[in-house]
Amino acid sequence: MLESLTPAHFHPLVGHTFTLQLDATVLPLTLTTVEEKDATANPLRAPFILHLLGPQKPLLPQRIYPLHHEQLGTLELFMVPVGQQAAGIEYEVVFG
Repeated sequence: MLESLTPAHFHPLVGHTFTLQLDATVLPLTLTTVEEKDATANPLRAPFILHLLGPQKPLLPQRIYPLHHEQLGTLELFMVPVGQQAAGIEYEVVFG
């Protein structure tokens, strides 16, 4: 399923909350932007990056996480923390 996802799947979900189940804790992650990259880098699918904003704590290390959204179901995505803001921690998910 991941290989069939495109930016068009995510653009309507900007501002929506994805959830991440960590043991007994459910963390909300808000999709803030979908950044499209140059399509010539990959002829099968143009690369794109999802930016998600999560709570200040816990800081999640980079790894694969099951992110759930009611429209897309559960997606196993490699998520990387890339910055801290007043509103929370910013994470990236890269589709190449």
